Amino acid sequence: MIEIGFNGSMVGNLKAAAAYNGLFKGDEGGTEILMLEFILNIGYINNEITGEYRTALPGELYMFSGYDDEVVFEEEETDEEAKASFGAGNLRQWDRFIKCLEICKDVRIWLSHTAESICGMLFLCNYLEDKGANIYIAECPRFIPGRSKYLLAGWEMCEPENLAEYVSVTRKVNPDELHAYSEKWEKLKKENAPLRAYVDDRIISVNEDFYDFILRRHIPDGEFKALSLIGDSYEEDIHIASYWLERRVEYLIESGELEIMKDSKDKRKRILRKK
Repeated sequence: MIEIGFNGSMVGNLKAAAAYNGLFKGDEGGTEILMLEFILNIGYINNEITGEYRTALPGELYMFSGYDDEVVFEEEETDEEAKASFGAGNLRQWDRFIKCLEICKDVRIWLSHTAESICGMLFLCNYLEDKGANIYIAECPRFIPGRSKYLLAGWEMCEPENLAEYVSVTRKVNPDELHAYSEKWEKLKKENAPLRAYVDDRIISVNEDFYDFILRRHIPDGEFKALSLIGDSYEEDIHIASYWLERRVEYLIESGELEIMKDSKDKRKRILRKK
């Protein structure tokens, strides 16, 4: 079985569950765990998954805010080299997936209730529709009795042992369902919006400023740290990566809604104030 997750936290949980919680019931040797972190909920998608735009995007997002002088990259890696390493890692995982698919036709997608995960699933179903693969989905439960104190957005919010207990939720995707997912991805590609959001159990194309109203709602009186604004906005369970909100805070600065009271190389540590 080829096991697919769409971000590092989720895949880390998968590997921990495989190593310590018996996730694959002794069949670890026949299992390949891969991370396809193409972040397909963000950015334009009418391009090749291995093309320059999509390959470069993860590094640009992760490195957007910068780092202060206390952060030291391995072998004094430059910002550009650090950005490139994200894309190179994604390409290696994708190449590995293609090679594994030649040997094994069983693919399990660990699906979370986030735009990033669902977009990844739709893309993968679109790619695999004519490949003769058997596609399975393990969808994260919304609540784990006795374990959860809040609604779960994804497997990355679960403990590794939960993955082992709930692997039984796996279901096979039938041909009609596969085609529907594939067609949905084609529709999203034609719309080619800069952002996709998960709203009322649907993936929709939206504008870049879709989440700005939430940031604005949490701007306090007086001075505040950019990171605090992002953290407070997260309390609304919007489930989009913090680096996107960091970019939108930058937009609010550039548009004149916020002003910088104390600058920092790490943009998250800036002291801001509403104008």
